[in-house]
Formats: sequence, structure tokens, C-alpha cells
Amino acid sequence: MGWKKQKQLFEDIQNDKKKTADMSAPPPDPVFVLRGTQSGVTSLTFLKPPEDQLTQYIAAGTQDGDVLIWDIKTKAVTLDWKASDNTSILWLHSHSPSHLWTQGRCDHATLWDLNIPAPTPIIRIPVKDYLGFCLCDILIDSQKSILLCPGPGQTNVSVWDADAELKICSVQPKDSAKYGTIMQAKWAKQENQSFILAAYENGHIIVWNWVDGSICTDTKICDNPICLEFDDELQKGVCGSTSEKIYVFSLQPSVKLEILKEITIINPGIAACLTRPDNRLFVTGGWDHRIRLFSWKKLKPLAVLQYHKGTVQCIAYSKGEVQRCGPGWLLAAGGVDKSVSLWNIFNN
Repeated sequence: MGWKKQKQLFEDIQNDKKKTADMSAPPPDPVFVLRGTQSGVTSLTFLKPPEDQLTQYIAAGTQDGDVLIWDIKTKAVTLDWKASDNTSILWLHSHSPSHLWTQGRCDHATLWDLNIPAPTPIIRIPVKDYLGFCLCDILIDSQKSILLCPGPGQTNVSVWDADAELKICSVQPKDSAKYGTIMQAKWAKQENQSFILAAYENGHIIVWNWVDGSICTDTKICDNPICLEFDDELQKGVCGSTSEKIYVFSLQPSVKLEILKEITIINPGIAACLTRPDNRLFVTGGWDHRIRLFSWKKLKPLAVLQYHKGTVQCIAYSKGEVQRCGPGWLLAAGGVDKSVSLWNIFNN
């Protein structure tokens, strides 16, 4: 064998070894773990940074109704207040550096002003008569904040002009007893129109044209849905349930839902699901304490992250690069173990 062939053979062997090593390498550890809550973490969001600045702050809501904000650069809590009395914080949202939305279970959706020493509520939308765990969602349309809330009652979904604190409409199925409680609701945009995706206890997802109150489609997805996510750019969504199945669906141009795939995992129970801002992957948090990452393109698992000692109840992605955490989108996960894990993965 000639020298060139021997050299090529050696390089091929080394490349094979490297590929094998890369494929068998264990998932990374968290880049950092934030602590300081007195109860389980039930909601997360990264605060929107000022224009042309890196993300620096993350907010967490807890089982006891507290909200904490950490400076990721210093790893210190900068704000800590009671946002809801004796009820968990189900949802957080930030579309301004100085304001934060919170949703207290059986309480209010509240917009807080963070610019003063003690956070102050400036908008409060009641969700008191809904007893479940459906999250609010918000749509910023022409500089107007359109808030989607569960209630009134267990089967309705309401649309609010949040800035005016004015209810625009409510929708519910005609035979609401057949559907059961509203489990999750999300905004979905298709072209220039917005729709409501509503997952009900009986496993149906209804797509509402909320402007005229009509149902565009009503599709059985799964039994006992828990979490719901939709990617406007891909026109695809994810639904997690109490089973070991994750359901991926698409919203067709005719505004019809089509199930694309059922993904089976080892252990049952998906508490949270989220798409990454670049639309390349989606993430789930499970009852089995694990965080799972999947490819949107191939709908296949990419990694399983393990750190938490209890259910991963909430997940969040940064809007961009985070101070001192490397390039790309930082993933945060919160659990019943009172911790928030931060991960930098698949950002190359």
C-alpha cells in the first residue's frame, strides 16, 4: 500500500472514531442553576432586553404566588414580590424591558411596572372563575395587546383588549359538557389573520375564528392534553398529554388541523412544550424530570437533558444571546425542586 493510501486510511479511521465519540457523547450539564425560590417553579420568561442589548434578566413564578427576577450576569435576585396571594403563577410574559405580565391561578392576569422600587400593577384582567391550569397568551397587533384568557367558567375562552381592560368576546363549544374543561389555549397566526387554538379535556383541539365566533375545525388529537404550543412560521404545533405520546400537528391553509406524527417517549406525562425562536427545534418538560429536544424538520429526538429532581413544569427560551452564556438561545427549565436550570445546547 502506498504512502498516500496509508495516510488516507489513517484519516478515515480517525474520522470514524471522532464521529462515534460525538454521537455517544453524553448531553451537557446546565451552564448554571438559579436558586432562591421557596416553592416549586411554575412559570418562566426572559425579560425583553433594551434595543441592541443582550438579554440579562429572567423571571420565575412560583407555586406560592411569588415572582423572582435574576440578573443572569451576577446570578443574583434583583426583584422578589408576591404577585398572587396563595395561588401559583401559571404564566409570565415580557414584551417590554420595564413591564411583566403574570397570571395567578384563580386570580388575575396582571401587567406590572418594574421601573419603580416595588413592582406596581397597572392592568388587571380577572380570571377568578376559572379553576384549571390553562395559560393566558398575548398577541401584540398594531401596537395593541390582545390577551387570551380562560373563562368565564370552565369551558369559555375570552379575548380582551388588555390596554383598555375591555373584554372583546368569549367563545365556547355548543355542547360544552361533551368537551369538558378548557386545558390550554394559544394564539395562531396564518397570513394576516389570527385564530384561537383551544385544547379541551376530551382531547379535541378547536380552531376558532374569534372575530365572528365560528369554528374553523374541531379535531381529536389525544386524551387528556396538558400543554399546547404553536409555531406561526412553520404552521406546526405540539400537544403534550398525560400519556407517553407527544402529538405534532399542522395547520393547513384551509385552517384545518392535520396530525403529522405521534412521538412515543419512555415515561408518561408532558407538562410543558415550547418551540425555539429560530424554528429549528422544540422542547418538552416531563413528569419524569427530563427535558427533551426534538428536530422540527425530521420530528426526531435530539437530546434528553437530566438535572431536575422533580417534574419539569415550565420552560422558556431567551429572545437572543444572553450575557455571559455564549451565543445563541439560552434554554431555561423550572421544576418542583425549586430550581431553574439554564442550558446552552445546539447553538452551533
